[in-house]
Order: sequence, then structure tokens, then C-alpha cells
Amino acid sequence: MRALRSLLVAGVALGSLADAEQLLSPGRVDDTERVIVPGGPTLGRYEAGKYIATPDAIQIRGSGSTGDASGLMASPNAAAAPGSLAKTLAEPTFPGPVTVQDALTAPGGGSGAFWTKVDLAAMASYGIPSSARVGAKVHRLSERLLVGAATVDAGDYPASKKDWYEQLESKASHPGGFRTSWAQTASISTNGGIGVLGAARTSDIQLPTFQLAMGGLFAAHNNTTSQQLATALYAVAFREPGAGVGSSAGTVGGEVDIANKGNSLKLTPSSVDDARGHTTALKLNSGAAMPNATAASAGLTIGNNRGKFLTGLIVAQNAIEGVALDKAEGDRGGGEAIGLGAFRTLTW
Repeated sequence: MRALRSLLVAGVALGSLADAEQLLSPGRVDDTERVIVPGGPTLGRYEAGKYIATPDAIQIRGSGSTGDASGLMASPNAAAAPGSLAKTLAEPTFPGPVTVQDALTAPGGGSGAFWTKVDLAAMASYGIPSSARVGAKVHRLSERLLVGAATVDAGDYPASKKDWYEQLESKASHPGGFRTSWAQTASISTNGGIGVLGAARTSDIQLPTFQLAMGGLFAAHNNTTSQQLATALYAVAFREPGAGVGSSAGTVGGEVDIANKGNSLKLTPSSVDDARGHTTALKLNSGAAMPNATAASAGLTIGNNRGKFLTGLIVAQNAIEGVALDKAEGDRGGGEAIGLGAFRTLTW
């Protein structure tokens, strides 16, 4: 009986040891270079003298992990848990009132597309007028960039689905009008404001001599086999019946303003680039500083493109600095409206 009790105690002890620990047989590397523990999991593989772990899951219980993680990959998943890498990749949040979403989950997403959705509370805190619309959309389509309302457009030609601008062009039967379908980059406003805004300042240029240009437009007419027109800048303003009526309203094809806060310098036909600080609202040059340029046809033409002007050129009564003619009204006159160089003529 005493011997039986000893065997029972020993059996219980061995059972407890088996529950706590197991002694594994030596592992092996099979012919496919997998690292295998007999009776256990496949731990990884062995390639070119390097052990590569392939666990089913990794749980990091503390800080201090180091090493290069640039080669790690994760699939974006908007349905993943908040804070997870998959969730962050699908909907990365940036400082400010927008959230960027990957093309896979964006409505109508295309190749490499993303869109931003408005955080109305944040927009209000920034003092930005907000609405329930999407704040901005950007689609990359066939190496082309569509922004804002242009993302509605299918991007094919002729357009199978048109944004509001393409619809307007089609409705107006404007054969020479530009199309979203033709554009490398198309930005169409969704809030009725500015479609594209740019700004630059000379103080940011690190070169002592440099010509600042906010917008650089270049058209290369190099097709000698087809009848085409090359235009570096083309602007159209549509006016619907009854629109643009009022003292501060109107429809203007293009406006150029100059704001001079320095000295006023009068230019002459022989000195239009005065080094003392000239200020010119619109400057038309020929040659583009190219040594082999020949004479261009005209500096300015006023034409008929299925419509006429009531007046070809108007200089406002108070536009030219001159002698006061009517002090009560504030109108001024006597200034030089047109300055011609010696022996230049007006022909009609």
C-alpha cells in the first residue's frame, strides 16, 4: 500500500510537470528550408544563412523594439480597428479639417485616387465657410489629375459622364472650348469660389537675380503636318441672360491689376523698362529673349469670334493721371492716354 501511494504521488508530480513544461525534440530544417519543431509549429525559414521568422501573429508587450521597418507591408482597410495600421493607411488623418481616404474606399475611386471629407466642426473653428459637401476630391486617371468637381467627369473623350463645366460647354455649343477630357490637370470649384489659386513672393527666392513668375504658361507649336492653333493662355467668361447686373457686378474675360505702393514713374516710348522702378499692369513683349526670334505679327489684336464689340478700346475718364477738369465730380483729364514713339503712326 505504501508503494502504491508513492507511485500515485510520483504520477501526480509528473502530470503537473507535463502541464507546466514540455521538452521538445531537436528542430530541423527541411528540404524547403523551413525551420520546424517536431510536433510543433513551423517557426520560419532559413535562407542564405539568415533566419526569417514567419509567425502567425506577433504580440509586442512592451517598448524598446528597434530596427529597420521600412520594408514592412500592410493592406489599407477602412473597416479595421481604430488606431490599427490598416485603418491609418486607409484613412490617414492630417492636422486640420480634412481626412484623406484611399481610392479603394473612396466613392468612384480611380487609380491612385484619394479624397478628403470635411470635418464641419473643424472647418468652423478655422473660420472657413462649410457645407455638407465633400471638401475636395483628387483623382489620378491615366497619368492625369482631376481635382474638385472635375472628378465627376469620366475623363474619356467624348465624355461618357460630364462635370458641370463640360455640360456648360456642350450646352453653349462652344466648338473651341476646352474640355476636362483634354486636360492633363483639371481643377473645377465645388464652392463657387476660385478654381485654382497660386501665389509667390520674391523674398522666398535665394538667387540675387531672378525673374519671378507666379504662373508659367508655355505652348510649343511644333506640328508641321496639321492645321492647329497654339495658345499659351486662353480664357473665357460665360454670361447667362440676367446675370452680372449691378453696380459691383459684371462679366470680365480677364482682369489684370497692378498695386503700386512705391514711387510713381512715368514711362516713355523710349524707356519702357525704366530701372528706377517701373510698374506695368500688362506688358506685351515679342521674342521671349530667344536670339533667333523673328518679328511677330502684332502686339494686340481685337477680333470677332462669332461676336462683336460695341467699342474697341475705352480709357476710363478717371484712369489717367492728369489735370483736374471737374473738381466737384473728381474726374480728371488731360493725361496721356496713348504714347507713341517717334515716327510711329495710326493707320485706318
